[in-house]
Amino acid sequence: MDDQNKKQSGGFNPIGLCMGLGVGLCFGVAMDNMGLGIALGLGVGLCFCVALGQKKEDK
Repeated sequence: MDDQNKKQSGGFNPIGLCMGLGVGLCFGVAMDNMGLGIALGLGVGLCFCVALGQKKEDK
C-alpha cells in the first residue's frame, strides 16, 4: 500500500478530473459548443485534482 500512496502523493486525484469532465459535458451541451465546454471542464477538473490531492496529503 505504501507504493500506491507514493504514486498519488504528487497532489493529483483522478476523481477531480472525472468531475471536471462531467461539468465540461454539461457546459458543452448548455452552450452548444462541446469543444469549449470540455476545455472549461478540463480546467475545472485539474483544479479539483490538485485540491482533492492536497486534502488527501493533509490527513
